[in-house]
Amino acid sequence: MQGVRRFPLVLLFSAIMAVTSLQVLAPREANAGFFEVWGQVHGGYLSGTSDRFEEGSQGLFGFAAGVSLLMIDVFMDVRLDDFDLDKAGMWNQIGVGASFSLPVPVVEPRFGARVAYLYAQYSEGARDRFAERLELGERSDEPQQKGINLSVQAGLDIELVSFVYLTLMADVGYHFLLPDIENAHGINFSALGGLKLKLGL
Repeated sequence: MQGVRRFPLVLLFSAIMAVTSLQVLAPREANAGFFEVWGQVHGGYLSGTSDRFEEGSQGLFGFAAGVSLLMIDVFMDVRLDDFDLDKAGMWNQIGVGASFSLPVPVVEPRFGARVAYLYAQYSEGARDRFAERLELGERSDEPQQKGINLSVQAGLDIELVSFVYLTLMADVGYHFLLPDIENAHGINFSALGGLKLKLGL
C-alpha cells in the first residue's frame, strides 16, 4: 500500500474532542449485556506490511455493524479512503470473534479477537504504480485482494447519552491473501475512532 493517499483526519479528531467535552453526565455502570446489536461510523489509520504492495499506510473512513451474543460477535467492517469506489482503497471484512468488556463506570474497556474474510483493494494510484512495474518487468504477478485476517483488539466505549457512545479501538492483525499465501501475507495495524449506537439486553 505504498504511496496510498491519506484521508484527512482533522474533522474526525475535532468531532471527538467536541463530543468528549460534552461528557458531563453522572457516572453510570457500563453494561456488557447478554445480547447486543450495534453500529458505528468511524475514521482512522491503517498501516503495515502488505505483501506485494510492500509497506504502506493510509487514512480510512467507514462504518461497521454487528450482533453480539454473550462473548461471541458476528460483524462487518467497511473502510474506504475515497468516496469513488473505482478509485478507492478498501479494507473490508466480515467475520466472527470473541470479546469481553469490563464493568467500569461510563468508560467500558473492551478486548477481543477476530477471524474475518478480507477484501483489500488498493487506491488507484497504488494500482497504477504496480502496473508500471509490471510493464518494466519488475513484477511478474498480480496482487491478490481476498483472504483471511486474524486480529486482536483493545478499545474503549465511552458513554455519551443513553445508547450513544464514543468508541476508540486499536487493532493488530496478520492477513493471508489467497491463493498465493506464500507471497501474500503481512502484519496490519489500525487505530479507529468514531460514534457507536448500541442496543442490548
